[in-house]
Amino acid sequence: MLRILCGLCVFLSLNIWAQTTLDVLENQDVDVTEDGVANNDVGVRHLSGSPPTGFIRINGAGSASSGDNFANTDCVDALAAVYTFTTFPPNAYLPSEGDVTLVKDGSRYGKFVVNTITPNVGINITYVSLGACGGSPPVSSFTSSSYDLIGFFTDTSTNSPTSWNWDFDGLGTSGVQNPAFYFGTANTFTVSLMANNASGMGNTFMDNITVSQEPSTTRNVGQAFDFDGDTTNDLNVIAPDGCGGNATLQMTGGATYADISGQDYRTVTMGDVPGMITGSGNFCGTEGANGLFNGIFVRSSNGSTYKVWFPEITNSSVRAIFEVLIMVPVELQYFEVE
Repeated sequence: MLRILCGLCVFLSLNIWAQTTLDVLENQDVDVTEDGVANNDVGVRHLSGSPPTGFIRINGAGSASSGDNFANTDCVDALAAVYTFTTFPPNAYLPSEGDVTLVKDGSRYGKFVVNTITPNVGINITYVSLGACGGSPPVSSFTSSSYDLIGFFTDTSTNSPTSWNWDFDGLGTSGVQNPAFYFGTANTFTVSLMANNASGMGNTFMDNITVSQEPSTTRNVGQAFDFDGDTTNDLNVIAPDGCGGNATLQMTGGATYADISGQDYRTVTMGDVPGMITGSGNFCGTEGANGLFNGIFVRSSNGSTYKVWFPEITNSSVRAIFEVLIMVPVELQYFEVE
C-alpha cells in the first residue's frame, strides 16, 4: 500500500503496469515496490541541506540505476541490476531530472523516474511496481476472422499477458486484448501482436487476414434508401449537419427508427425488435467496427421492420447493409388513400 501525503496522485496506464505520478515531499516516503506491507522503500531527505541531497534507501530496500529509459525498463532490467542496500542518510543523493532508478525490496521490484525537483519542497516522480518479476514473458499469438471489411482478433498468447500491442498493417493500433478493426478496403493485410506481462515483452507474432465487402447498398448525399422497395423512400442521406463532418441520416416517408445498442448486428433477430420504434428526423449513424454494434431498427414506409448497420459513412455517401426482420403482408401494408 502507498503510505504518503502527496500533492498530486494520478493513476495512468503505460505499456505493462499501472503507474503513479506524485509529489514526494521532504521527509516523506514511498512504497515503490507495493509489497503490501506497511514499509516503504525510498524517502526524500535533506533537500534543504548544503549541499542538498535527495533520496535514501530505507527498511532494507536496495536501489540501482537503470540503463534504459523509463518506459522500456522492465523485469529483465530489474533482475539483471546490481543493487546498493546502504541506508544511511550520508549516502543519499540528489538525482537529476529524468533519472530512472530500480528498487528491490525482498523479492519485489519497482522503478521510478524523477520528473521535477523543487528545492526545499520535494521531488515529483512517476513510479511503477514491477511485482515479483517471476515467470516468463508471453509467447504472443492470435486467431482472426472477418465480416465485411472488419477483422476480429482473439488473443491466444500464453504466460498470462497483461497488455497487448496490436498493429494493423500500419493503418491503426490497439491496446485491448481482443480488438476489431475496420480496414476500409478489400485486401489482404498483415497484423502483428506483441503481448506483455510483468516479466517483460513477448515476441512479435504476425499473421495475414483477408477482408472482403459484403453485399451492400451505397447512397450519395441527395439520395435515399428504400428498404422495402415500395417506391417510398425510408431514409435520406443529406449534407453533413453536426455529425463530425459525415453525411447526416434523415427518416422520411413515415419511416421511423430505434437504436440497436451494444448488440452485434449479425446476431440481431426478430425477437430483439422493440415494441416501440418511434425515432424520426435527423440523426448521425455510427460506422465501421463500432457501427456493427450500434446499428438501427427501421420501421419502413410500408410497416415492415429491418435491421441496418453502416459500414462506411463519409461526407458525401453512406454504405448500408440491411436485412428484413418482420415483413408486413401486402394486404396489411400502409397505403395512402387519395
